[in-house]
Amino acid sequence: MKALIYTLPVIVSIFVSEKTDFKEKVNELTVSSKRNAIKAIPLQMQSANSDYCIRNAVVFKHWQVDQILKGVLAGKAQVIQKHSVEYGICPYFLSAIIIHESANGTSRIAREKNNVAGITSRNNSNNYASFDSVDDCIAAAAKLLGGKVYEKCDTVSEIQKIYCPVGAKNDPNKLNRYWLDGVVGYMNKISGSQIPVKML
Repeated sequence: MKALIYTLPVIVSIFVSEKTDFKEKVNELTVSSKRNAIKAIPLQMQSANSDYCIRNAVVFKHWQVDQILKGVLAGKAQVIQKHSVEYGICPYFLSAIIIHESANGTSRIAREKNNVAGITSRNNSNNYASFDSVDDCIAAAAKLLGGKVYEKCDTVSEIQKIYCPVGAKNDPNKLNRYWLDGVVGYMNKISGSQIPVKML
């Protein structure tokens, strides 16, 4: 095996060359990092109320919400988050509706029909719709809230007037009057009373 023998000038030349290349690489990486740096999005902490904008983009702490979800809703926070983002709905708002409508995943309708959002049948508003899975119901609720029926509704109270109106014919026990306070209350509970809203 032949040994490689370098003279001192060659060694110095190699060292300088490698050092120069190293510096250039560092500079390239530094410039690239600055160019591709993720800009921090400012947050504003908001408490939920009847005028809260349900279109808000938020930081959703799904692990925190999962600690509250029970029954057929157990472990569904990320499913809620996925469909909320898909249809432009605040996931804290959708979570609160689902918890309120399903008695936090324990109601008979939730258990027997996988209906956790209080969605009624298209053909008969006195009957609740059935779903193949809880995930399907969550997706349907997000699509409904993000769709044409509610396109002019931006606040919790505006949604309530259509989603669960007080005095509706299919509400003989007058339970709809508790919907607004119930949903707002759950929004504050699952968010720890402060919702981190992205100021885009």
